[in-house]
Amino acid sequence: MEVYTMNKWNTDGEFKAKQFQEVDDKVYEEMFDVMPPYSLNSADEVSLEQQLNTELTEAFCMGEVYTYDAEGHPLYLSFGRTSSGKYYYLGLCRAAA
Repeated sequence: MEVYTMNKWNTDGEFKAKQFQEVDDKVYEEMFDVMPPYSLNSADEVSLEQQLNTELTEAFCMGEVYTYDAEGHPLYLSFGRTSSGKYYYLGLCRAAA
């Protein structure tokens, strides 16, 4: 899967990265800076690290609710950075309580 870039995002203005797709640093920083971010739920972070097969040095939920799960909990676009300097879209996750 190729890296999701700002140019791809700006093509139609709709964020279309797939879960675990690598994103460039500009996408990551834009999502971090839009609103104050939330910490990612720690159980979700551990599960995501296992699925990615790498340790995240930083992970966050974008500070705006994207949707709600079946129980009514808010879900956020979530992102992570690895020690090797790669950035990933982690999918829709819960923020830490």
